[in-house]
Amino acid sequence: MMLFEIISRKRNLKQTAEPSTEAFFPVLVARKLLEGEVASLLGSELLLLLGDVSLEEFDRACKVACWCIQDSESSRPTMAEVVQMLEGLLAGAPPRRAPVPPEPGAAAVYNVVRYGARGDGAADSTQPFLLAWADACRSTSPAMVYVPPGRYLVGSATFAGPCGSRAVTFYNAGTVVAPDGYGWDGATGRWITFESVEGLTVTGGTLDGRGEALWACKQNQPPGGCPTGASSLTIWNSRDVVVDGVRSVSSELFHVVVMQCRGVNVHSVGLDFGVAPNPLNCCSFSQRT
Repeated sequence: MMLFEIISRKRNLKQTAEPSTEAFFPVLVARKLLEGEVASLLGSELLLLLGDVSLEEFDRACKVACWCIQDSESSRPTMAEVVQMLEGLLAGAPPRRAPVPPEPGAAAVYNVVRYGARGDGAADSTQPFLLAWADACRSTSPAMVYVPPGRYLVGSATFAGPCGSRAVTFYNAGTVVAPDGYGWDGATGRWITFESVEGLTVTGGTLDGRGEALWACKQNQPPGGCPTGASSLTIWNSRDVVVDGVRSVSSELFHVVVMQCRGVNVHSVGLDFGVAPNPLNCCSFSQRT
């Protein structure tokens, strides 16, 4: 918090003209970092006082300050990492963390965009999704991975536990799309997998398996001439799971697979088979006894 006060030259809680309105500077800094407008925090008065200012160093100091006040202790950098970040030896974030720190007071929500995901349907967002999941799963408080509206290209990804809490939500408000073509799953037979998680909720959004290319291959090649394909959503070795309001489109294989699990509830799931040659490949369920 002291670093914030050095940056702003004032107490972090600033009373405005209206007594009921307060501006919390750390939250403002986190928002400006996400928007890429951290330079606007300097203001003409501070620029006049300081003269030449290194915006790179200012941006770095703001990121360090935001990381140091994260709600989850596991998300905060060590003092050694703080020194390395301030000296520019680390790229503005502790190892295996998002390039932009979460907003203070909202650390339980892990927005994949903060980790570098792009909703343009072209940039590979696999690693940002996995990083967001890693932080959410590490949290000892209820946590949510949030996918904003947009189209996110994600390759084969396994979101693995066990997690720090028994209340982890994967909330998709957009569309997650598989890579173009087929065979990208490395013969695993799975696209999006949640494994060894207790107290998981997967809700909302669309999973687009882009299975058309594989279906065309299977229609034109003899048996065994094409890959088997990947199931869109797999819940593996987990318990107390809810899958709700998910829409699966053009899966290469099964839309939903549940294996070796206990207490899985699947409801309000929409399936679009497209022009699949075998539209009966809906789901596969194998509950643990």
